[in-house]
Amino acid sequence: MSHTQKLTVIQSWRYQGGNTTDNCNVLCHLAERPGWTLRLYASPIEGTIDDEDGSGPGTNFPLLAALATEDLVPGLARFAIVFDGLLLTAVRSPRDSEIRAVLDVAMKQPNGKVRVAFGDHARAPFTASMDAELAAKTLAAIPTEPLTVRNRPLFWRMLSSLTEAEHFAPSR
Repeated sequence: MSHTQKLTVIQSWRYQGGNTTDNCNVLCHLAERPGWTLRLYASPIEGTIDDEDGSGPGTNFPLLAALATEDLVPGLARFAIVFDGLLLTAVRSPRDSEIRAVLDVAMKQPNGKVRVAFGDHARAPFTASMDAELAAKTLAAIPTEPLTVRNRPLFWRMLSSLTEAEHFAPSR
């Protein structure tokens, strides 16, 4: 049975992020917040000069993007907050630990509260140059599934060329 879900958003805002620690903390808080759903996406691995203008240097790609929604009913969100641009990256340490923290908090939530887009067809385009409404609609159109023990490694691999275990293996 598929758990993909189409989402309609009524009103959207863009999170005006701080540093990566703040970004991590806000995503963790929203994952835990009653009535909200958090959807996580991976950006493309490479971008154009325009993508770098809105999302930072290409050496940080792929980036984590997110859409937090206050849900009225399944598939309908009253509010959406777009998280894009240079939000979080797993490309290098210690930034990878921030994504791990978000996923760890997400795994503790009820099934379906945190959703992920995974697979080559599920990469989110760079949305930082779009207005918040278009960015939210663009992200909402990407199919997501509830984050599970099974798909967490698949999602991680969209953010890094290394597995999560390889990122956090003790140094030899």
